[in-house]
Amino acid sequence: METNRRAAIRWFEEVWTQGKVELIPELALPDAEGHDMEGPGVTTKGMDAFRDFHGKMSGAISDLEVNVLDTIAEGDRVVVRVHSSGTHTGGDLGIPPTGNPIDFGAVIIFRFENGKIAEAWNFIDQLAFYQQLRILNVR
Repeated sequence: METNRRAAIRWFEEVWTQGKVELIPELALPDAEGHDMEGPGVTTKGMDAFRDFHGKMSGAISDLEVNVLDTIAEGDRVVVRVHSSGTHTGGDLGIPPTGNPIDFGAVIIFRFENGKIAEAWNFIDQLAFYQQLRILNVR
């Protein structure tokens, strides 16, 4: 379980915050699936899809930082609560750059096989994300 927990933490600290996408094959299976990563009901599959999504996010939020706040590991699962922040400076998500600061949370449940990510279910505070981009004006 500790190996899986450390891999989950590295996923955010090294791949997302430090931009080390070359570590994706070390941390995830070739056919790993990410559920709801790109939106509700959307499943992303495979390393190329993960690299593409990382490129979109880092192109849209140039100074993206993802901090791990909590982890819970049991069996082949690791639950991670993160806080993400940055500045919306690019249009890579299909939204014209606003220059707005972005600050939102997420909870991700990973399933591991042989020490590598096999699946991830992403619960992202999309309401906060879109409100900060001024896409939604809901309170």
